Amino acid sequence: MQEQFLLIADELGWDLEAQIERLDEFVRVYGAAGRMDAELAEIGLSLRQRLHRESLRDAMLRFIARLGAQGAFSHYLHGQIRRAREAVAPGVPNEPTRSPAAKGAGERRGLRTAIRRWMTARGRGPSRTVAS
Repeated sequence: MQEQFLLIADELGWDLEAQIERLDEFVRVYGAAGRMDAELAEIGLSLRQRLHRESLRDAMLRFIARLGAQGAFSHYLHGQIRRAREAVAPGVPNEPTRSPAAKGAGERRGLRTAIRRWMTARGRGPSRTVAS
């Protein structure tokens, strides 16, 4: 999983800070931010600290693996690649009317929906049934 992430980060041109931001976004949308923050604190790391950023990134990747979210994370990464390709695809109009904040909120909502679907399909999340 770590190798996949680093390859995609390289392909998309994410520097170390962008990598940490993407990992943090995924964990928060996945709903495990509190657990991750507690685990990072146990090993003396924090998202706010400026030192040891590579160690922080690696610890976050290990946390995602222990969380059992590799499939959802892989789906998230492929979505990031797709959005990057769409952004540079010729003939695709940009969306100048959407602010970056609105676009980010829409992407997070889409990620939450994708994670929910992935977890439900594997029997790990709440399924929606209609009562008779």
